Amino acid sequence: MLSPKKSILLLAIILGFFSTQAFSGGGNFVSREQVDLKVLLAPPPADKSSQTVAEIAELVQIQKERTPQEKASAVADADLSVFQLASDIFGPKFKAENLPLTSKLFEHLSEDGISVLRSAKNNWNRTRPFAVSSEVKSCFDDISSGSYPSGHSTLAYLQTVVLANMVPEKSVQLFERAAHYARNRMVCGVHYRSDIEGGRIAGTVIAASAMQNPEFKKEFALAKKEIRKTFGFGE
Repeated sequence: MLSPKKSILLLAIILGFFSTQAFSGGGNFVSREQVDLKVLLAPPPADKSSQTVAEIAELVQIQKERTPQEKASAVADADLSVFQLASDIFGPKFKAENLPLTSKLFEHLSEDGISVLRSAKNNWNRTRPFAVSSEVKSCFDDISSGSYPSGHSTLAYLQTVVLANMVPEKSVQLFERAAHYARNRMVCGVHYRSDIEGGRIAGTVIAASAMQNPEFKKEFALAKKEIRKTFGFGE
């Protein structure tokens, strides 16, 4: 995993690229035409590749070692909300009802992230690990979408990049939490490590593109003011 400083450097490089791109229609802040993950990401490993075999073995080992508490935490993290992601960092006041402007911003970001992801997932349609190996046991029984890239990881890093720009004082904790949240998809046996890594890249790229959008900048400024005031970070 990249350190927060390296993640910020990567974001700066990507921002330089997207600042030269024209905004296209569709989406709240970013569209599938702007961010085509089929072009930006490497294809996933094949089901019978040596990498997939190694990643299956890693998942089996994780499941052998996980505690009931770790499994329960991973199940709870199926919730895609930014409030699930960061409530432990900001505390019990970090709820949608207390932060309506923040909630609106992240709802729009999540809609864009899911829209951008759908095309890539459908294109590659990577088989989920529990469907490749009976040794991998999923925490859930209703997952049918492709495995790559991880949607939860994508949204976690998308949300984290934006939150870290609102509250840089919490950036280290936020990126650590994003990594833990993403790994919980492995704990539950629904994603490979390469899915998680693809999601980290995808989330960063989507965030970089969204941050260039004028409408995003307006909503971001309002949400940033709201969250910093609510939690006493100052202007």
